[in-house]
Formats: sequence, C-alpha cells, structure tokens
Amino acid sequence: MNPASPELWVADLARLAEGFGLIQFPAGFYGWDETRRAEWCALEICRIKHRAEAGDKKAATFFEAYRRWLQPPAPFEGPPPGTADRELILVLGLHGSLSSCLALCLERMGVWMGRAPAGGEDQPLAAMCERLMPYPRSEFTVGDSFIDEELSEWLAGFLAAAPARGPIGAKYPTLLALAERLTKLQKQIKLVVMDRPLDESIMSRLDRNETHSEGCQPWQIEQVQHRLWAVREAFLADREHYRVDVSKLLSEPLETLQGLAQWLGLDVGEATLAEAAQLVQPVWARNQGKRPPPRKKLPGDWCRDTTIVTTAFERPRCLETFVPTCHDYFPEAEILVADSSRKPATCANPRVRIISMPNDAGISAGRNRLFDEVDTPYVLLADDDSVFTGDTDIQQLADLLTASDYDMVAGTVQQAANSRPRRFYGHFIERSNGRLRASHGPIPETDPPRYDLVVNFYLARTDVMRRIRYRDDLKVGEHLEFFLRAWKAGVKIGRVPEVIIVDQTQSRGIYGRMRKRARAMQEPAIIEWLASEGYRRFSLQFGEGPGLVIRAG
Repeated sequence: MNPASPELWVADLARLAEGFGLIQFPAGFYGWDETRRAEWCALEICRIKHRAEAGDKKAATFFEAYRRWLQPPAPFEGPPPGTADRELILVLGLHGSLSSCLALCLERMGVWMGRAPAGGEDQPLAAMCERLMPYPRSEFTVGDSFIDEELSEWLAGFLAAAPARGPIGAKYPTLLALAERLTKLQKQIKLVVMDRPLDESIMSRLDRNETHSEGCQPWQIEQVQHRLWAVREAFLADREHYRVDVSKLLSEPLETLQGLAQWLGLDVGEATLAEAAQLVQPVWARNQGKRPPPRKKLPGDWCRDTTIVTTAFERPRCLETFVPTCHDYFPEAEILVADSSRKPATCANPRVRIISMPNDAGISAGRNRLFDEVDTPYVLLADDDSVFTGDTDIQQLADLLTASDYDMVAGTVQQAANSRPRRFYGHFIERSNGRLRASHGPIPETDPPRYDLVVNFYLARTDVMRRIRYRDDLKVGEHLEFFLRAWKAGVKIGRVPEVIIVDQTQSRGIYGRMRKRARAMQEPAIIEWLASEGYRRFSLQFGEGPGLVIRAG
C-alpha cells in the first residue's frame, strides 16, 4: 500500500477497517472529493487509536495491523528449516460441502490438521480467513500486500507447529480463494476436492443459517457459494486433484476413505479406516442440507418478451454472481452482456451471450450496442454488480409497463454494504433566469406517479432506448446526462419501489481507477447540453453524494 496516494489509502483503509467491523462508511462517501474523504479517514484512524489506547482489544488489533500494513510486506523466505519438502494436503470445499466431515476423518486417519482443531480446522487459519474475508462477504476486505503477508505468516507458523513426521493438512472454505497464492508459497501440495452439487451446498448453508439464527440474508449465502464455486473450478482447471464424491462418502464411507487414502499414500490400517468411516454419519446428521432454499417463487412470464442487458469491465467475479442469481429465480431469462475487459468473460450457459467490445469502450457504447442487438420489445437494464433476490419481482415492473403509457419503469437498488436503498430518483424543475433543478420524489400532482430521473435498474421499451440512446463518448458518468435528454424527449418513467435488486458495489483494481473519470466526463457533457438547451445553471441536491452544481459558460 502507498499511503502517499489518497485514492489507494482510502480504498485500502475502507477494506481493512470494515473487515474488522470498526467503521461503517456513510452513504455517499465515494461521491465526496478526495480531500474530504482523506480527512474523514484520518479522523476515524484517530478515533480507533484512542479506543486502542483505552484498552479496546479489537481497536488495538486493527491499529497494529494498520501500522504493519504501512510497511512494505516482508518477503516469504521459505518454510522453516526441515519443512521445505513437507507435503501439505488441502481440503477444498464450499460451505456446507461436508469438508469438515472429511477433515475429521483425515484426522482420525493420522493426518495432522492443525493447532487445536475444531471441525478439522486449524484455528489460526480460521481466524486469518475471517479477517481477510469475513463471512458472508464474497470478496477480500484488504489489499493484496496484506493478504500475502498474512498468508506467509500463517504458513510459517503452521509448518513450525506441525509434527516432525507424518502427513499434514488444512481445511477452511475460504482457502478456495487463497489456494492460488498458497501454491506459490508451498510447492508440495495435494488437492482434495469435495464434489457436492452447488445447489445442495447452498441448501445446506441456508439450513444452518436458519437453524442457528446466524442472521445472513439468503442472497448473501448464495453469492458466497457461487463465488467460491467459480474460483474453485478455475483454480482446478489445470491441476491434478482428487474429487471426493459426497453422495458416495455418505453411502459408502469405508470404500470412499480407502480410495482417498490410497491416492494420498497414507498407511492406514483397516481398524483405523473403520473408525474414520464411523465419523461420517454423526457429522452429516447435524447438517443434512435437505431443506429447500427459502425463496419466493417469482413469476417469469415477462421473460418471453424481455432481454436482460448489462455491461462488464474488468470485474469477472461480478458476472459470476449476476448470472446465477438471476437464473435461480428466472431460469428462462435471456441475458446479453457487453464486455469491454482486456480479456472478455466466457459463459457456457446457452441463455447467456457475451459480446466482446473494444477494451475500455465504456458503459454508454456497451449499452447502445446491447439495445441494437436485442430482438425483444423490452429490455431490463441492471449493473453487473447486482444480485437478484426474492424481492426482485420483475413481473411487477412488466405489469405496470404494459398496462400504462410509461416508456420505462424502475425498481429500487439496495446497497449491500448498509442495506439502504439508493435515493437517486426525482424530477426536473425549470426555474427563472435559465436555472434547472433536480428535485427528489415524483413529479407533483401526477397519478400514477411519474419521474424524470431513476436508478440504473429499469425495464424499458426497446424502441425508446434505441431512440434516446446513451452518449457513446461517455465511458462513465453517463447517468444524469442520459436522463436529462430523456426528459426533454418526453420519456415517461414510472417506479415500483417494492421491486428490489441488491448492489454489491465492486470498485477495486482497474475498474475502480477507470471509474474515477466519471466527474471529469460528466460535467463537460452536461455543460454542453445546458448550453444547447438555453440553461445557465443546473443543481442537484439529493441522493448519496454531496450535491452537484454545474454552470454553463
């Protein structure tokens, strides 16, 4: 991390502090200017330091981690003497995949599974994983340098604590996201994979969430499972591994464990194998995973006349959640993606088509291409970092759109970070002296309510979108300019607040850097439009940011 760079400092601090549960960023934080964000973060660091000095253990742990993070990460100098050739068995399984069951069996078969293991998990490993990716998050909360340092420290301590002889192994669901890094640190690794259908793993985790009152939202659990599944399959694509068929483990535990022992080269007697096999049923009985997911059955008649469209850019993990959660509720939905990443995504699903765009073509050019490509009378637009849930009842949008003269009907975007809805919807008011103002809420005295400005989650008539179009040269910062032109063109917009999609906002890496161009692109375009329409000033004072005032000329 480079503390001299305000952008990187703010982003990394956000991920680290949020991961420790010490701060929650206010709504509109990333709409502030860099100076205001840096001042806010500096104040929060001071508060955490005071809490640490007052004896708050969590604050002290965070502050120590933050101070270490400011230093260049110490290179991993290799495992402790005498452990370089040790072979490490990694058990890779999603939450609810019976990986704990297998880990306990391996432990009974003579594999050392870590320090004070519970459920076959090395406790320092579990603690590290929860710091890096607290459940139910599906992304790391800290930067790459911090991840590498933490993983190196854990591996060195793990190998130092391991017995001098005998097999050793490790297991934790988040290891799926760390396995690639771990193979670069420890060369001798054997991979054991829990082969359980994704739906069963999701059901099992949902069952546990309900039974133990863990308080996670179903969509969060599904998002984590889909994300880890995709990471696992990509990691294993060209690596030798052994798959443990979970259904066979349950029906024929002795034979399954015997085959695994042979592949691992473990010298296990028949009596020990029998003891290990007896562990399968008791562990399985605690978490059967037979309860169906608590989803509402959502009507999907709208799918016949509608194509879902979204743009993608350097965030492949978002699509790995967007597509599965959409098809969980609407399996018949057709999805069209315009991807302008350096390496466009691929998808084997026949109901998903990905259009490769020139690198960094931009959101506007991507959306316009999508409008031109669809062959349905309606399009549903959503951002690629959106998550469909049981509240994403698109049929309500379709019913209102088709039964009215609306050209577009929007839903609500709920922020995953704080469960708050985005308040970016309103209407435009012309004032005297060439002033134009955006005001929150529907157009006064309209029944049913009409809006001029809504969020980027809407169902629209395809011919209208082709007529209005987005401005191709606005790679980002396209939203407000589009709705100003739509307003002047007489586009009629409605809204159904009860239809909700969740925004998991992913703004790291290349995407995050490119996103910072939004204001620099948006303001000149709006100034140009204001001048062309004879306005002198535009103001917007609602939503999540600090407000906006733009003057023409």
